[in-house]
Amino acid sequence: REVFFEVAPKDELLLAHTTENIYYMVNTSDKVIGKSVYRDKQSYDSHHLTDALNLISSPKSILIDVGANIGTIGLLGVSKGYFEKCVAFEPEPRNFKILKDNVSLNGLSNKFELRNEALASEANGSLDFELSEENYGDHRIRIKTTAGIHNETNRRVISVAVNTLDIALKNINLDECVLFMDT
Repeated sequence: REVFFEVAPKDELLLAHTTENIYYMVNTSDKVIGKSVYRDKQSYDSHHLTDALNLISSPKSILIDVGANIGTIGLLGVSKGYFEKCVAFEPEPRNFKILKDNVSLNGLSNKFELRNEALASEANGSLDFELSEENYGDHRIRIKTTAGIHNETNRRVISVAVNTLDIALKNINLDECVLFMDT
């Protein structure tokens, strides 16, 4: 599976079916999360969610997934019945489209609220967002323009909408929530 993923044309979508019985569309240009899901047939970083749930004394009904990427945490959490609903935040447009497709592909659209925005200390604006060419989980808010260890100064930069967590969740009972953040 790894060899097939590596030789597939750049920027193609592949369908992965995990051992958890979850379907994911993954992009062949994503050499980290997409490749891992396709190769390993597992939801990426799912052990972090299950480990965290073992620490929580009482179950919660809503998962807040900040930095949702293609949905591996939210889809696992909802499809396995850990949560009734997921509010997923993903600011990068390409990841967001795949996230939306993955939620639909698994028949869970009625259990997700998908937000194509970044979270910040102020709402109603935008931030510069730098894109990694090979790791679609390593897109990040551009804070400075000096060289970094991952060649950040040469990354393509887009503008993404921002909101605050307080505004985005104003109608949600926070006592029923678990916040999972990969940012």
